[in-house]
Amino acid sequence: MVSEYSDRMPALPVECGYDSVTVELYKQDHGGQSPPANFYDTGWKLWRAGKLNDFYRRVRDSVKTLDENLFVASSPSVYPWAYDQYLQDSKTWVNTGIVDQFLPQLYRYSIADYIYELNSSLSYINPEKKDITFAGVLMNVGSYTIEPQFLLQSLQANRNAGVKGEGHFFYEGLRRNNFRLADTLRSTYYTQPVDMPGREFNRRPKGLLVSEDSTNVVKTGSWENLPVPGFRGGIIRTGSSTPSSLEYSYDIPADGFYNLYAYLIPSFSFAPEVKYTIKTKQGDTVVSVNQQSPGKQGWFHLGSYEMMKGKRTVFTLNNNGIPAGKYVMSDAGLLLIDRKKSPNVVVSSRENVVATTLPTKFEVSNNFPNPFNPETMVTFKLSEAGQVNIIIYNQLGELIEHRTLGELAVGEHQFRWNAERLPSGPYFIKVESGVNSVVLKTLLLK
Repeated sequence: MVSEYSDRMPALPVECGYDSVTVELYKQDHGGQSPPANFYDTGWKLWRAGKLNDFYRRVRDSVKTLDENLFVASSPSVYPWAYDQYLQDSKTWVNTGIVDQFLPQLYRYSIADYIYELNSSLSYINPEKKDITFAGVLMNVGSYTIEPQFLLQSLQANRNAGVKGEGHFFYEGLRRNNFRLADTLRSTYYTQPVDMPGREFNRRPKGLLVSEDSTNVVKTGSWENLPVPGFRGGIIRTGSSTPSSLEYSYDIPADGFYNLYAYLIPSFSFAPEVKYTIKTKQGDTVVSVNQQSPGKQGWFHLGSYEMMKGKRTVFTLNNNGIPAGKYVMSDAGLLLIDRKKSPNVVVSSRENVVATTLPTKFEVSNNFPNPFNPETMVTFKLSEAGQVNIIIYNQLGELIEHRTLGELAVGEHQFRWNAERLPSGPYFIKVESGVNSVVLKTLLLK
């Protein structure tokens, strides 16, 4: 995890510092003398920048006290311009170890200007600090999106200078022009996954996901599929008439503490008290969950528990004691390493990571506009040709519309939905291709 400070943190416009508190502090350090009227005075700038440096050291100490494994990173404007205009002494931040990662904002619109700023930024830091320096590349802002050729030239300039990575500002540019920049990076400089610089192992491995229809879920009793959009596809439920239960098993890669989550779709048709039994190293722990509560939409944290390595049942739930006429619902369960309680546990390598998402042959953007009246547009991109279905439900899980778009080619496509005949309220748009699906929640407001 990274605690990141951008181009104005910490910073103070060079014209500032004449407030009564700052003036008094300056007098205490200078035998009662008032600060110079010229805010560009060398000593005056140095003193104010030093105060910001002291503040930043205290910030670092606070972050490290919270978790010594956190990184403190800065992405300031380029030095010395930022020092002259905003008193940002990034040279000191890097060279004295205030920051763990340094990403100067090399925002330029030509490769010649970019290379100049890259070399200039590197000239102010100690050579041994190059390993914590990563180039800030302007990918997208407003109507501007970097051209792929310029992007590739910038990355090559970084490698030529010994800079091993970059930060792209802003990530929205990856999706522009039919994902052109994302595809460019993936096919050139970013073909292989890597660990975060400075980490001896992957501290944020992907979670262990078990879907309700997985072979890792043992069902007893009577469970039925419900076409209400869940995490992936629908959900399952059981009523109160027949004793029914579920057991979710995981192949836990290492001893340690793990955060456990259950995906919930609240409804008043579900039970107000469903008991989840978590199988921990110390024994069983029971957590009661109100499946009616609207505030529990999505991933619900069941707690952090110590687990032992190996394939084992992690949690169970059943319909014992639920009121007549109510249901127990279930969907996917997710297990994530708890780094606060298990900071040094090696969960998996890049070659042996368990994905939190199912393999997909398409990407779906959020529909726009949202909320809408009466039309909204869903944009999706196929990486392989295939048949696409659009299925729309209301908040009760009732089918509103099923549209087969037929066999579509590779590339970006759009689906326009007109809900003029429908009442206001939330709706779910499911985009389905083969075994993969993505569900969007949208709101019709009339």
